[in-house]
Amino acid sequence: MNVGPKAVTAIRSLRIESGLHVPALIRTESAPLDASLAPRSQEPSRAQSPQHSTVGAEDGSVTFWDDAGGETLDPAQLDAFLETWRGFGGKGSLGKRDVALLGTTPVAVPGTPRGALQLATVRVTYRDGRSELYQVPVHVQSGRLNLAGASEHAGAFYQSLADAMVEGRALPGEQIHGALTPAGEDAVRQGLAAPHPYRTIPADSSNTLAENGAEVLKLASRLQPGMPNRELDHSNFHRANGIFHDLTQVHGVLTTVVEGKPTVTGLLLKREDIETDAWLHFQSAAKAYSSAGPAEKKTLLASLTADAHAIGVASGLMAKSYRLGTEGATSMLSRPMQPADVDGLLARTTERVDRLMDVARTSDKVLPPIKARILALEPTLRARIEAQRALLKAAVTENPGRYTLQSGHFDYHLGQVVKTRDGRWVVMDFEGEPAASPEDAARLSVAEKDAGGMLRSFSYNDAEHQTDLAPHLAKAFLQGHNSELPLDPALLEWMTGEKAIYEVPYEAQNRPAWLDIPLAPVERFANGG
Repeated sequence: MNVGPKAVTAIRSLRIESGLHVPALIRTESAPLDASLAPRSQEPSRAQSPQHSTVGAEDGSVTFWDDAGGETLDPAQLDAFLETWRGFGGKGSLGKRDVALLGTTPVAVPGTPRGALQLATVRVTYRDGRSELYQVPVHVQSGRLNLAGASEHAGAFYQSLADAMVEGRALPGEQIHGALTPAGEDAVRQGLAAPHPYRTIPADSSNTLAENGAEVLKLASRLQPGMPNRELDHSNFHRANGIFHDLTQVHGVLTTVVEGKPTVTGLLLKREDIETDAWLHFQSAAKAYSSAGPAEKKTLLASLTADAHAIGVASGLMAKSYRLGTEGATSMLSRPMQPADVDGLLARTTERVDRLMDVARTSDKVLPPIKARILALEPTLRARIEAQRALLKAAVTENPGRYTLQSGHFDYHLGQVVKTRDGRWVVMDFEGEPAASPEDAARLSVAEKDAGGMLRSFSYNDAEHQTDLAPHLAKAFLQGHNSELPLDPALLEWMTGEKAIYEVPYEAQNRPAWLDIPLAPVERFANGG
């Protein structure tokens, strides 16, 4: 195994005017990008195809095949799949978008059928001109397609991707290249990167596709050509600062070139010895609490508030690292809030109100009585934003240095925290909100944004089992957070309300039966409660 000093440095754009998937090497100290590698045709014949797929010239259909045969996928089928796929951030836009499969990258593994795993690049173009790129694993087994699923060869394919990262090399075909991060190099030196066989994880539960007991493999759902990878950057940021340690460390990175630009397509992360995640932990406890007697409820509540306090301490350390950290990308470094920053901070709230009203007016998943409740809130919500603008600008002006803009997790809830068998609470998945644009994900906000997300998660936990745990858990969480980084109560109330506004369209598109969980708090927020 060749493990040299391949510290990953900045990925720079490589401009190639033609081609979609082209051979690429990640920029490392010992493996520079090779501009001489030529783009390949996206329409090879089956006999010559290194990709084992053919894109139809007229209707946009694609035929995938392995050694046993092939199956054709047309744009309408692909579009329908995206609407149900967990990795897609544009749910609810069916009929308002165009979908095209741009090309595929094969993952070649000796001893497995050719073409059995391909990484398909899909462009989604919306009516307002926005476009997004997605990466969908396509398994072909005995000539049959399985989008974002698995096959009997999946473990071997994911093992090959992980090996490429650990060994710092390209996969066959030179289209995908792997490298270790500094944390990954440390893990190899300490013998922690165990070479055990990979087993697959159900793809509909996460973009974490496989694990081997020591590390987990994630393939990016959304591709961002030429852009930094948020999870990689945030992992390196916290590691360099040394303030916050209880987060998932990135050990390796996979890149290819999409539309002429180097693009991160996958990550290898340290696998914590997980006992459970916080959502399942609190859900199980809430279920027990709902049927317990008084004495048992008292014992359960004491245990749960201790857990919430511990999560609060970890969250406070994370926020402190973002605020005090001096190592990392400029976009993650904090700065004092100025009066002019208030407009940018509240622009996000306005965007979420816009989205809320758009869903209420256009979605066929929202029943008329719910539509009426949502639309009735518009004048009050917009008036509240303007009132908050005046109050916050005055507070920032009168108290220079009191308010800070900083980066954060920005998709923070109980499902993003796991409990290890040694009792630690570890934060994971620093990708940001699924539907956020790269520009939106890079915006600075306030520490209260992540804290508000966790408070909303406690409320969801209550709603599932009709318990009254949330106020107790929120109090304990905030005590833990404030012990490391104090939060501003007014900003916390605002960010918690903003998160509830975000949740209503999300539930409308994904879980309409849950709509009232966030809608009732939005109604209280609109009325100043």
